[in-house]
Amino acid sequence: MANGLEWIFASDSLIYATNGSNVWSYNPTQNQWRSCGTVLTGITSYSFFINGFGYYNGNKYDPITGQWSTISPFPGANSGSTASFSLNGMGYVVAGLDTFGFATDQFWQYD
Repeated sequence: MANGLEWIFASDSLIYATNGSNVWSYNPTQNQWRSCGTVLTGITSYSFFINGFGYYNGNKYDPITGQWSTISPFPGANSGSTASFSLNGMGYVVAGLDTFGFATDQFWQYD
């Protein structure tokens, strides 16, 4: 985390960060920050960028329209400390902690 921001995902040319519910994009070529609004919902900690859209804690971001929308709820029991990534057009959420703080061995794929 830098300057109170947590990096959540990156596209081909932008980096996205949040300090909770507010999200910003950073253009390293122009050294500029731009507000991307606020996220709508979500408690499970995950983020990835697939097929031109950013996904963060139950929200989908369209960088062309600048709009957030709610996606299907995360089906797993994870409530935090997950690892998430994208690979070959799919998003993945793995491991994490359940609602009681116990480690899980879950592996979820989002397309």
